Amino acid sequence: MKSLKVLILCRPPLRDAIESYIPALWIKEMRHQISISAYCMSMDRESSKPLIERYFDYGVEEIYLISDKQFAGADTFATSYTLYQAICNMELDFDLILADAVSTYGETGHIPAQIAAFLNIPFAINVAGIVLAENNIICKQIFRSYEENISLSYPCLLSLNSNVDTEFINRNCLTLFDIMAKHHKEIKIMNSEQLKISEKQCGMCCSHTIVVNAIKMNGKNKHKLIEESRDAISELNKLIKGVG
Repeated sequence: MKSLKVLILCRPPLRDAIESYIPALWIKEMRHQISISAYCMSMDRESSKPLIERYFDYGVEEIYLISDKQFAGADTFATSYTLYQAICNMELDFDLILADAVSTYGETGHIPAQIAAFLNIPFAINVAGIVLAENNIICKQIFRSYEENISLSYPCLLSLNSNVDTEFINRNCLTLFDIMAKHHKEIKIMNSEQLKISEKQCGMCCSHTIVVNAIKMNGKNKHKLIEESRDAISELNKLIKGVG
């Protein structure tokens, strides 16, 4: 079987913990099956470099940090479009793209789906199992009430399930040899000019989300526990109308 070229689309980890590097753990897991050349891309501030740099320990060959003031204010659509443009403009030709389902800002699971749509490639969500074959990849998807296995042809994009068991972590966590390898390189910071992305193609200019109003909290926050979801929606609706 030929070697696969894999791109990781990762979020800057919230902390330096094993569970924050799930895509990297999957790189080590897949290397039990096939030879892999792995690369990493993240979109965030330059201050996130120390945490993203840990991906080098997991055997990633290059790390690209997409960072520019012009990207500020991007919603999930603008973020997806910027990452898509970065992949295309850098001519990164990959067999497989692995993506986190969440970001430092919360649940943003639709970003991988949007990138796959822009690239016009197959896509799978909640992936908790990966079997690599010559011409396709078998993925186990986990949903609330059922599981299913699907086959995708290359190139494709997988959004990884954020829950992994202890056995998986222990099997793929960093070893002393990984840490002592000293294969860290310089993270490549790419701005809008280098990526040939205009101001109208990124940030707030490209965002479809508009902030209508913001609530300024005074004093201590008040919490209210509501058991029924219908009642909670009604109360929230009243609060929003009151602010408007």
